Amino acid sequence: MKSKRTSIHILYSFTLFCLVFIQSSCSSDNEVANNDTPITSGKDLITLSRSKVDFGEVIQNNPERNENQSSKVIVTLTNNSTETLTSLDTAIEFPGEAGVFFTFLPIPPGASIDIPFTFSPDRLEPGMYSGKATLTPSIGEPLQITLKATVITPTDNNTGK
Repeated sequence: MKSKRTSIHILYSFTLFCLVFIQSSCSSDNEVANNDTPITSGKDLITLSRSKVDFGEVIQNNPERNENQSSKVIVTLTNNSTETLTSLDTAIEFPGEAGVFFTFLPIPPGASIDIPFTFSPDRLEPGMYSGKATLTPSIGEPLQITLKATVITPTDNNTGK
């Protein structure tokens, strides 16, 4: 009888350990390197790698701006459903020339695409700006991303202010 009770106790302890391990493993997989939380659409059908886009400090009226500067941030969209994502509508509420510019192709189940968010503050006064972007996929619910940027003058950048 003691051997059976010991076996049940060991089995119970092992099961509890496995449940705790699985739960902690799953939660760490969802972390993003910059401590930003991913967001999902309707039962995790569509996942975005981040819920916030911070363009950082962007120089006003910068004639040397190109697509490799900090005014571009990539967000990865993953189709976790069993259906092909056939469309993705975007809407941006943000001052300046902010946008999401990419060629959309249908996204099969399990596939991902990188979506570039861009921001050009050429007609904005220096200061902090915030807004949002809404992505509406053909599968699941709309997803909102918080946007923010700090516009600085070329003088601010050169003097280290």
